[in-house]
Formats: sequence, structure tokens, C-alpha cells
Amino acid sequence: MVTIDAKDRMRSTHSNRYAVKRDCVSFGLQFLAAFELPVFYVFGNLSVLTPTEVQTYGTVGPRSHGGAYYLVPDRLGHHFDDVFGDVHSRGQVA
Repeated sequence: MVTIDAKDRMRSTHSNRYAVKRDCVSFGLQFLAAFELPVFYVFGNLSVLTPTEVQTYGTVGPRSHGGAYYLVPDRLGHHFDDVFGDVHSRGQVA
């Protein structure tokens, strides 16, 4: 079992970075520690990162009216199929 946090609109097309709220990353890390369930952020282009990766590879962006964000280059995201397997290796869902 895993936890997926969908981040459909969190990629900046101008800077080629993902922006994830620092509060969200903090909660993801606490969730992992408390429940021992992996947390994955899946972005609109089906790229995948974990809270640990966002915190480690991200830089703290300027604080905006929406809060503070980690900014992570989109090239660091993993392909969805590389993380979860392709549809043929997962089997058919009824």
C-alpha cells in the first residue's frame, strides 16, 4: 500500500520546476514516519517524487501569499512507470 498525493498544477512551465508547499512536504515526512506508508507526489505529467527527494533536491523558493515552497527541477522527477511499473506488469484491474 502507498499514498499518492496528486499535484496536477504544481509544475512551472516557465522555469521547468515543480513547486511543492513546504508544509505539504513536512506532513508527508511525518505521515511516512507515523504510519510507515510511502508517500509519492505524482505531477500532471505523471512524473513522481517523494517528500524526501523534494526536501533534499529542492531549493526554498521565495515566500508568496500561498506560503513557502520547495522548487525542484523537473528533470529530477521519475517516470511513473519506472516507479509503479507499466500497465502490463501490474496486471488487469477489474
